[in-house]
Amino acid sequence: MQRTIRWLLLSLVVAMLAGCPEPPPQRMLTLEPNSHFTFGGELAAGDVLRLSVDGLAEAERVRLQKCGPQCESTETVKTWSAADFAAGDVAQPIAEAAEYYLWVEDTARPKSASYGEALPGTSERLEGARFLVEFDQRVRMSVVVTR
Repeated sequence: MQRTIRWLLLSLVVAMLAGCPEPPPQRMLTLEPNSHFTFGGELAAGDVLRLSVDGLAEAERVRLQKCGPQCESTETVKTWSAADFAAGDVAQPIAEAAEYYLWVEDTARPKSASYGEALPGTSERLEGARFLVEFDQRVRMSVVVTR
């Protein structure tokens, strides 16, 4: 009897799993030496980034950059200020498959004619499908990538 019950349960589990679609590949945010977070490979056209940020100062901006070949050049896709996050999460659709990265810029400390200093990235971790990253031990960012 127990053997029959085990067999039925196992058969049910296998049947349920056979009908489940494969989960999307995990994308990890990785802290790079120059204080930006890269995604584990290309983001696909149609992916959507959902960001929430706490602790951003008035002169600081979150930047989403798209890499050129070998990431030797970049293009700014979107820049957000603290006011953009006041109402909650923001969603950014990805229009073109490419490698992207996120960083926090301090516009009060110019580094070049185009950009301010990058806040140092201090930690990253994954909680379920949400990436939690921290800059300068005070700016906290939550990132979810969906298809």
